[in-house]
Amino acid sequence: MSRELLLKSTLRDNFTEQFINRFIQFQLNEEEMRKLVLLTNRFTEDIAPTLTDSCLIAAMYHFFMKKASNLKIVILTGTVAFRQQVIYRCTKPLPPASKPVHPADWKSSHFWAECGGTIIDLSFFRRIYAGEINEPLKSKITESFGFDRGAMIASSKTFEQHEFQYIPEYSLSIKQMEGIVTNTPRLKLPGTDKLILPKGQ
Repeated sequence: MSRELLLKSTLRDNFTEQFINRFIQFQLNEEEMRKLVLLTNRFTEDIAPTLTDSCLIAAMYHFFMKKASNLKIVILTGTVAFRQQVIYRCTKPLPPASKPVHPADWKSSHFWAECGGTIIDLSFFRRIYAGEINEPLKSKITESFGFDRGAMIASSKTFEQHEFQYIPEYSLSIKQMEGIVTNTPRLKLPGTDKLILPKGQ
């Protein structure tokens, strides 16, 4: 199955066919890409550096981008692999769209954003810094991409050219994403001041 068909199938759990078709057809132009990169950098710079929960970060990003732009962002989870070695895999299905998602239950999975044919991984490097990826794989990744705390932003084809694969399997509904953010204790969104870490972080 092509990645486009796989992405459509993944989004059908939470979005209408009309939304999915528009989302798949939309491609970022140069100005929109610059805006996305600028806003994403602003977002990542405002997150406490020790926050590594990819589910929470991705939901926060959706909430932030919804307020800061008109770009349509979806949040996905599934399998992330580098040089055919699986790094993260979602081992169980997400709850139905109307049911809440608790980030603490998904710490072993990895969540990323997509918009206009572009993958935005907001937490991969943060998780490397936190020691979640061991040698020698850690060194292979940092040799190829550097050692940063920012987001990785590229098309799926560009990631594949660098031997990275993002295989979508499940998506978060809008209700779930907003619920994650509003139900996280002591959380402040980027653009106000530095985030106070959620309890337990």
